[in-house]
Amino acid sequence: MLRSIKHLYKLNARVTLLAGNHDLRLLMGLLALKRKKQNIGNQHFFVRMGKKVVPLFKEVFDQYLDGSKWDKKIPDEDTCRKALFPDDKWFKEFPYHAAGILTAEGIEREVHKMHSKTKSFEKHCEAAGLTLRHVYAASLQCEKLFLHKKGEFHWFFKKMKLVERRGSFLFLHAGLDDAMGELLLKNGISYANKAFHRNLKHMDLFGFYYSSIANTFRTKYRDADLPLTERGVNAVHKAGIHFVVQGHVNRQHGQRITVKKGLIHIEADITLDEHSRQQEGLDGFGIGATLISKKQGVIGLSCDYPTAKIMRPDELKKIYE
Repeated sequence: MLRSIKHLYKLNARVTLLAGNHDLRLLMGLLALKRKKQNIGNQHFFVRMGKKVVPLFKEVFDQYLDGSKWDKKIPDEDTCRKALFPDDKWFKEFPYHAAGILTAEGIEREVHKMHSKTKSFEKHCEAAGLTLRHVYAASLQCEKLFLHKKGEFHWFFKKMKLVERRGSFLFLHAGLDDAMGELLLKNGISYANKAFHRNLKHMDLFGFYYSSIANTFRTKYRDADLPLTERGVNAVHKAGIHFVVQGHVNRQHGQRITVKKGLIHIEADITLDEHSRQQEGLDGFGIGATLISKKQGVIGLSCDYPTAKIMRPDELKKIYE
């Protein structure tokens, strides 16, 4: 997929690459490993990537390391486990470290999630035919591919944008909160994208991941997420934004238009990648497109829905009004 996107750039196609939660989790997991778990706030970011990163490590190992002497400088299984997993101290200290930054619900959810992921991560690796030594070696290879200047995918994070705007439509991965709504009103899209990249360049992993910027690519409007209230929605509307086009919520029956927190969202994602489709019992390749135009309105095409979903401009206007 990444090579296909790179090819589009070479063709000078008009491509906008929006930051997603799993993309940034990969970056943070690799950085946390590279920084050798410097503090309590960083320790959990590798395992927090969860089972969805395992197919990537499998692909990287098979394409770059299999058949080589990859294991020469890789430590034993227990040492790899200590390097990759948060230690017992993390579970005791993290609630205090996060106090005043995360909500009580957010802290509870994070600790619960990490209990679950530390128990299941190794099992998902084993199911893919990977030991923790394989995973550690694949992670070091990913560092070379994504973080080193000469790496094949070094361009990936550099090309990303946090948000993009076309008329009254705002494109992003997940959603908004009050702080981001006011930032967009006062400072605009360009500022938000610059702030995103400056945070990536000088990243405090903990501070970044639980910030309003990161909330934009990971919120699901849960109690644990940063809130979007009437104040934030009013700010977004004053900025001239009336529709949010999002991914993050993968639809199994085609795209959907819904109102969240008083703001219209077009859920444009479908279940695309083969691993998710297998887990969700969906057949064939994932294919979908969401087309937006002044004349035709919004058209949702998905291989998982028998017809095109069409909402004409006059119908969109009624929803907004």
